[in-house]
Amino acid sequence: MKKFNTHWSSPHTNIFAGLMSLRQALASGQNAELIRLNNEDCQHPILYKEDPKAVDFRAYKFNIGFPSTYNKILADTSTPWNQELTLNYTSVYGTQEAMETYYKTGVLSLDNSKGMGRNHLVKVDDLIEFYSKQPDAWSKGRATQLYSQYRDPATRDKQFFYDFFSKEHGNEWQVRKFKHKLWVVNMLDDKQPRVTPLALRILNILIEPLMFIMKYTPRKDVLNMKEYKLTTYRVGGITNGFSIQFHTPKKFSFK
Repeated sequence: MKKFNTHWSSPHTNIFAGLMSLRQALASGQNAELIRLNNEDCQHPILYKEDPKAVDFRAYKFNIGFPSTYNKILADTSTPWNQELTLNYTSVYGTQEAMETYYKTGVLSLDNSKGMGRNHLVKVDDLIEFYSKQPDAWSKGRATQLYSQYRDPATRDKQFFYDFFSKEHGNEWQVRKFKHKLWVVNMLDDKQPRVTPLALRILNILIEPLMFIMKYTPRKDVLNMKEYKLTTYRVGGITNGFSIQFHTPKKFSFK
């Protein structure tokens, strides 16, 4: 597979933004070309912040456990999805097969809580219901303990040992998937020839007048101060352009 050097900028969804990025690279003395590439194959792909609640509990793993109270955890709203997990799920150890069955069907078995094996999350309500239906005294006692810790309003200020979780892959920023390839600048060696398709060269010629118009179109900036309004009309850049300013007093006085 051919390797590309796309560190100059993030990819663009439209060709005009890609041409702008290419022109900036060429203007800075770089040897570069504009290519089409999948977003995930770029060095600085377009990312999006994943909505935690769009990911179910199966994407999380046990991180740490420490004593706390239900009301203390409920009062901490800094991480609402982690709060949701801690107050509604607990960490268990069981067989791989039991974990996969629960994650696919929601059906629990004694193999989900063997005290050893694969760590996974189980909903507290599912455990309470499962243990309460078992004939042995230990299971019924476990159901009572879980109800007291998680569901009894009378014990919400009592201290219990709670589980806290983290994302399985640890990164809330995800690479956005596109159905089509994006436009991105590929950096070349100094003597490496650029392979610019004819269509791109034509677009580059057509966009030249538009760039000239955009560069020399006056831009208006208004700054409202306490005693006056500052209106600035600028043509070109800050260092190589021209500007004119108007100071308009908000109150007029002959004193």
